[in-house]
Amino acid sequence: MKSPIKMLSGMILISFCLSGCDLFDKVDDVTFEGVLPLEFVINEPATSEIAVTYTDTKILNALENDEINKYKSKLKEIKLTGISYEIEGYDAPVDVTFSDGLLQVGSNQKTLVAVPSIALENTPETDLSSLNLDGVNEFARDLDGDQAVEIRMNGTLSSTPVAFRLLVKFRVSVTAEVLK
Repeated sequence: MKSPIKMLSGMILISFCLSGCDLFDKVDDVTFEGVLPLEFVINEPATSEIAVTYTDTKILNALENDEINKYKSKLKEIKLTGISYEIEGYDAPVDVTFSDGLLQVGSNQKTLVAVPSIALENTPETDLSSLNLDGVNEFARDLDGDQAVEIRMNGTLSSTPVAFRLLVKFRVSVTAEVLK
């Protein structure tokens, strides 16, 4: 007759192995934070005293980040955790406002974040709040595919001429399999 302690130990070991497979699956994962910068250069030289709609589209490639590129064949997930912006090199003869601003993602142009109005001037890094969940999910889906995503910035300039550089920083959390 087997001792009850051995039987109990065996049952605990079996139940741990059957229920703990997720633990073993995650043991070889590494998670780290990264920043994916994207620059929009706005230069509207024509003079207009009426509002001008502005749109520009860029491709954000996650593999341009050295740390993410190091794990490119082992990526499991890239999550968007925040967005910030910075304005540099502002130049205009009068005060210009950027209104009805949108950052959109993917060919479906899902909204990541809406910015009602910004008085343009040289601005230090500023966090954007109220990220749109549909846009965040689209961002993650696109980056999980080929590690690149289309980003569209559009809005209305109150007048022109105006020139400035808009640096948008996408903060991400990356999970990769180290032993893959």
